[in-house]
Parts: sequence; C-alpha cells; structure tokens
Amino acid sequence: MNRRIIVYLIILLSLGETTVAGSTPSTWYNIYEQLGMHDGQAIGFYLTKGTGNLILNCDAYNNHDSLSENGRGGNTDGFGCHPRSAADSNNVFRGCRAWFNSDDGYDCINGFTATVFDHCWAFPRAAAN
Repeated sequence: MNRRIIVYLIILLSLGETTVAGSTPSTWYNIYEQLGMHDGQAIGFYLTKGTGNLILNCDAYNNHDSLSENGRGGNTDGFGCHPRSAADSNNVFRGCRAWFNSDDGYDCINGFTATVFDHCWAFPRAAAN
C-alpha cells in the first residue's frame, strides 16, 4: 500500500492576541515549532483532533479572558489538548513553556486520549487585571 503523508510545519511565529487552534488542512502529523502565543483573550494553543502532532518549544503567556467569571478570566489556559475521539492520539508537547495565563498552563480536562508532556513547564497563573 502506498501512503502519502503530508506534514505541515509551522515555525518561528509570535502571535500576539490570537489563538492557534490546530487549523491546518490536515490534523495528522503536524509540527508546531517555536510559536509564541501571548497577550490574547483565549487559550494560546488549542488542539481538539488529530494524531501524531508535535508541539515543540512553544510559549504561551499573559493570556487572560477579561469576560469570563466576572472579569477574573478563569477560562484561559496556555495550552489545551482535548482530543474528542480515541483515534486522536499520540500528540506530544515537548519543551513547551506556559506562564502568567489566567487559568491553567496546560489543560486536558476533556481529552479522550493520553497526551505526552515531555520537558514542559508552567508557573503561576496571572493575577486578575
């Protein structure tokens, strides 16, 4: 069987006031490298489907939702990985950093499969503005 695999590589972007939502034409085997998601009002990086994706050396910081929870912004994570089916597996976050987001650094609360976090770190959430 001849299989064609297309890998989308997104590298070296600084995305202020935006969210990267894993919106490439293919959701399989993408590499998201050295992205900086910051100063936005939503989750910095949000993945809900796909398999074999690598999120490599990315930063998510200073993201704060001023509308939720009476302005406390408790719904804005640095990184979210919420695969919706068992087929969406083998996603890896490697060397990623999250800081001063108004909720979690990393959130997988609604994920149906395991996600690997390898050498990633997060430190305290930001105080409400």
